[in-house]
Amino acid sequence: MRKRIPIGVCILVTIMSCIATYLITSIAMNSSHQQELNVLKEKASFYDKLSDVFRRVETSYIKGTEESNMDDAYLGAYIASLDDPYSAYLTKEEMEEYLSANEGNMIGIGINAVLDDDTGGIYVARVMNGSPAQKAGLLKGDIIIQAGDLEINNNFDEAIQVIRGNDGEAVTLKVKRGSEILEFTIVREKFPYESVIYEALDYNIAYITITEFDGKTAEAFAEALEKAKNDGCEKYLFDVRNNPGGDLNAIVAVLDKLLPEGPIINIVDRKGNTTTKRSDAACLEAPMVVLVNENTASAAELFTAALRDYKLATIVGTTTFGKGTMQTITTLPDGSGLRLSTYYYNPPFGENYNGVGITPDVVIEMPEELSKKFYKLTKEEDNQLQKAIEILK
Repeated sequence: MRKRIPIGVCILVTIMSCIATYLITSIAMNSSHQQELNVLKEKASFYDKLSDVFRRVETSYIKGTEESNMDDAYLGAYIASLDDPYSAYLTKEEMEEYLSANEGNMIGIGINAVLDDDTGGIYVARVMNGSPAQKAGLLKGDIIIQAGDLEINNNFDEAIQVIRGNDGEAVTLKVKRGSEILEFTIVREKFPYESVIYEALDYNIAYITITEFDGKTAEAFAEALEKAKNDGCEKYLFDVRNNPGGDLNAIVAVLDKLLPEGPIINIVDRKGNTTTKRSDAACLEAPMVVLVNENTASAAELFTAALRDYKLATIVGTTTFGKGTMQTITTLPDGSGLRLSTYYYNPPFGENYNGVGITPDVVIEMPEELSKKFYKLTKEEDNQLQKAIEILK
């Protein structure tokens, strides 16, 4: 059925056009505002053009329109025109998913998975604690060969879409475990995402992996440090490889546990105004190594840069991604959202790393054949990890 152009859009275009016309008339009375006048003339011309396009689509487009899609498409295109890969318009559904994830919660079955080149199935690289997958009995190393009615056969993206779903809905998986073929029916639900993973290694090394910085990372990180202390660990290995970054408050709280008194981050706006977050005097006094790679980004790069600036850690791995900007997330009245780059993340003392990345103190490339199966590597196969352990030994 043919849909009408949203009346709100038409009204908005008309009002904005009238306002622009009024302002042009007012400013024209004052010749000192010629530049503002020219800008408003351009805006008025654009709104007239936009209104004309809307009318032509409404009256002539052969297929009709879906008004539910038009507002999202228009706003999405506007933000995309900024040519900033980190700014985006989010639909209501996308915003709900983002807010849940930022709080440290996810909806799904609770696995990290990669394509298994040997079988064409989905290799379960990690089963999260407290997740539906763990409750159902799925294990790390299992290979999912069928999801619902879909036989995987290298159809990774399609399979992931089948495995994902809504809270309370079930998905049936066929899994290869050794020589056995098992079947699991798992009900998707909201569960706490495990962003900090702790393990005690030989040589009194605490191995702490931070997968991202979300609303629960700071608390989980503090618990990991406490466990390490109780286990008698005296050296710390922080793995932020493939960490995409995350929440400002989380990264500040985490770094406050490690840094001495002084700046943690300098937040700089478009006019050059700077706000500095600072650490108290309490800090971790121990040898440290940070593991990074080309997918270490944003807040994870700040984590790396701060420890580097204070000369507290040796950085090992490959040059990081290079995202030194911060995004402000705004929930719009209808539940949709806007993610907009509004600040630069500047390290305590060093230069901003946006578009450049952070070069490690010890550069260790991972061979391509190992990179392809990163999440399947044993500790012994992981050459970057082994170098980090060697340095701490």
